[in-house]
Amino acid sequence: MTTLFEWNVSEQYLRVENISERLNDSPDSTRLLVVSTVKTDGAIDNQPVTEAAQYRLPIEVDEAVFEPASMQGSALSDSTTRQITRQQTYVPLWRLGGPTTIIFDLLGLIGITYVQVGTELLSISDAERSFVTFQTERNRNRNAIERIFREFKYRTSSFNNCFSHAQPETFEQLGGNGE
Repeated sequence: MTTLFEWNVSEQYLRVENISERLNDSPDSTRLLVVSTVKTDGAIDNQPVTEAAQYRLPIEVDEAVFEPASMQGSALSDSTTRQITRQQTYVPLWRLGGPTTIIFDLLGLIGITYVQVGTELLSISDAERSFVTFQTERNRNRNAIERIFREFKYRTSSFNNCFSHAQPETFEQLGGNGE
């Protein structure tokens, strides 16, 4: 539990000094404290219970600096911890949802097993098996042929590049008579 409060420490310190002067006390004989009293009301086993505790927070004053010292006080007395057992109640959906899900799962498993074993709906015929084999081989061969054509195209383009820089010779330059 947290409680917010405001307190003007300077005003209270001047008040403490005034009291000390009127009583002719030594400077350290009067102290500045924040006293907090905590009261709680409740019930344990339908019996009303009231608890109270007091906490003291000394304020130390050193010229212009005010700082709290360590807090003094104890926890509330007669605190008890008890284990309470309560029966958990389930809503109808919770009670029926689990068994219903298990029943539908078992029915689905039985249905899949029947279709797989008892009928040939999920089995592959010989014609389908040979078609799949044909498709696989055709794709594998297509990839090999495409690789060969790419290699051939690369080699012929490299071969053509070797001769593209040479000057073309005409028939006359080779000694022909042009006829």
